[in-house]
Amino acid sequence: RDHGCDWSSDVCSSDLTNILVELGYAIASGGCPTGPDRSAFIGVYGHKSKDKSKHRIYISWDGMAGLDHNPEIGIYNAQLFENYGVAKAIASIARSGFHGLGKGGIAHHTRNAYQVLWDDLCSLTDFVVFYAEPTGKHGRVKGGTATAVYIAVDHGIPIFNLYYPDVLARVEQFVANVKAHAIKKKESTDGSRISK
Repeated sequence: RDHGCDWSSDVCSSDLTNILVELGYAIASGGCPTGPDRSAFIGVYGHKSKDKSKHRIYISWDGMAGLDHNPEIGIYNAQLFENYGVAKAIASIARSGFHGLGKGGIAHHTRNAYQVLWDDLCSLTDFVVFYAEPTGKHGRVKGGTATAVYIAVDHGIPIFNLYYPDVLARVEQFVANVKAHAIKKKESTDGSRISK
């Protein structure tokens, strides 16, 4: 696998996903139909690259958000991995148990382990980009994203919470810089000019 980036947020853009794909990163997402999971999906599947198989959309079950297990295009039903029991244990430890959750909630939190640790639960993602309200120290956040964030922090993986204006501004500046560089590169190779 190439470098990895996990998407667990509510405010990510498909532009950033496109840039990361262009830079060679493999993208991991949770397959939710809204927010950054959707942006990751659009960024990966809208990218000009034909090979989508290195990217991972981890779904909690077949039919989730209209998606079914299809490794040829990078969609994986987490429950079909042989190490699903290990992923479930990792998620349970991250959450301090599954108290109050039904089967669906447990499945959603369990698939978060794959978003951060990939298929083998040993290949650490390079960083995690997400949006979630903080709940205290050490990167703790509200919601289901907390499971992925805790796993990342526990493994020393850098986290970027776009909830914080300074982090969001740095990411937006990165996207703007890469776009500006691409425009300059295009201008120098084909002579075209862009006016504003």
